[in-house]
Amino acid sequence: MLYSAFVDAATFRAVLGQWPTGVTVVTTLVDGQRYGVTASSFSSVSLDPPLVSVCLARTAFAHDLVHGAGFFGVTILGKDHAELGQRFARYEPGADRFEGQDWVSAHTGAPLLGDALGWLDCTIVNAYDGGDHTIFIGEVLAADTPKTTSPLLYHSRTWGQFADQLPDDVLVTSAQAGDLECSVSSMPDAVAALATQADVHARPRVVVTDAFAVSPDSLGDALGELVAAAPGEIVLVDDGTASPVQIRESCREAVLAARPVPLGVRLSDAGGVGQANLLTALKSGIHRIDLAGGSVDLPAIALLVKALGLNLQGAPA
Repeated sequence: MLYSAFVDAATFRAVLGQWPTGVTVVTTLVDGQRYGVTASSFSSVSLDPPLVSVCLARTAFAHDLVHGAGFFGVTILGKDHAELGQRFARYEPGADRFEGQDWVSAHTGAPLLGDALGWLDCTIVNAYDGGDHTIFIGEVLAADTPKTTSPLLYHSRTWGQFADQLPDDVLVTSAQAGDLECSVSSMPDAVAALATQADVHARPRVVVTDAFAVSPDSLGDALGELVAAAPGEIVLVDDGTASPVQIRESCREAVLAARPVPLGVRLSDAGGVGQANLLTALKSGIHRIDLAGGSVDLPAIALLVKALGLNLQGAPA
């Protein structure tokens, strides 16, 4: 079957909508006034020198402002920034779309979101005609990754996150004599204890006894400090009060914050939600399940792992 050499705008837009992208807010500063617009047409161009590109429609209100300023900032949005991305996608004359957020600036003065996944501060080095868009090439003068979380995605005009993906292998672990136990609030003590051990390859596991009793952000921040001390492994403990929603949100934050340290969970079976929490943890990026008194037991783990078609490793004979 032969197709026309020309594609109508609706079909072209529908096809491109199937390409999932991250979401950014492109910003600039003109006469002390902040401006910004949501953009998914952002890409890296070069490492040396560090160059990125953004494509802005010539009809977009921010187009001429960015072009005239000669610089722009790119804020990469996280999963909790969907409302912010939608806010900057709308043109509302007179509305302060920057209100209610912590904005910082670097070299150029362009506003950058303080709790973004990442941001780039750029000066324009080239601008190319791209049909009804202009392709701006920016040299990166400053950059940072203020927050570790899942990215905000855009697909087929829908805002979302990564789909759940189960691990191929599930590793069963167990309590060890040298484990360091701490709460989130006492984690600095565990960090200090790890610092006294010279052999980084023999450092003990750290078991966080109230991991799901604090907010996911608080857990992620605490784990970031713990990871710097290089524990042998981190185990998050459910005290019996966590719901599947809490397990999901906390595990997603923890998986990112704990890298590259191995991360596992010890889940309670209180209230009969042990298997539901176990499935939620596996779908949230957890590969290691720790056994201890009161936790989901090995037969229950083995039954679920088998039903999911996964491989169970480390289980005692």
